[in-house]
Amino acid sequence: MKNFKLVPILLIAVSTVFMFSCKKSKAPTPTPTPAPVNANPPFSWSENGGTAKTTSNVSFHASPGIIQAINSDNLTVIQILTHTSSPGTYPVSTNIGDVDFHYTMTNYTGTSGSVIITSNSNGKISGTFNTSSTSGVFSTVTGQFTDITVQ
Repeated sequence: MKNFKLVPILLIAVSTVFMFSCKKSKAPTPTPTPAPVNANPPFSWSENGGTAKTTSNVSFHASPGIIQAINSDNLTVIQILTHTSSPGTYPVSTNIGDVDFHYTMTNYTGTSGSVIITSNSNGKISGTFNTSSTSGVFSTVTGQFTDITVQ
C-alpha cells in the first residue's frame, strides 16, 4: 500500500519535470516589408528633353490654383499658375488668364504649350505640362505632377 501512494506522487513529479524541460518554440519573427520605391515621384520635369529631375516637395493651392515645386535647398523651382483645379487642357502663354509657367532658377517663362490636369479627386490633383520659350536657358520644359494634395 505504501508503494501505491508513492506512484501518484512520482507521476506528478515526472510530469512536472517533463513540462518544464520541454523546449518552447518561438514564433517566427516576421520579415519587415520594405517601403515601396516611388516609381512616379509627385513632381518631375526635364529641360530640352534631358534627364528627368524630381522633387517630392510640391504643393497645390486651390485658390488661386498654383503648383509650387521646391528643390532640396528650399527654393521654388517651378511655379505653375493654372487659375483652376478642374480637369482639362489649359494653354500656357503670357496672356492674362492663361497659365503662367515660371522656372525660377533659370528665369524661364513659358510662352506656349499646355498644362493638362488629368484628375482632381479625393483631394489629389495630377497632370502633365509641356512648355516652350525663347527666354531663359532652355527652349522647352516638360513634366508631370502626380497625386499632389490639394490645399
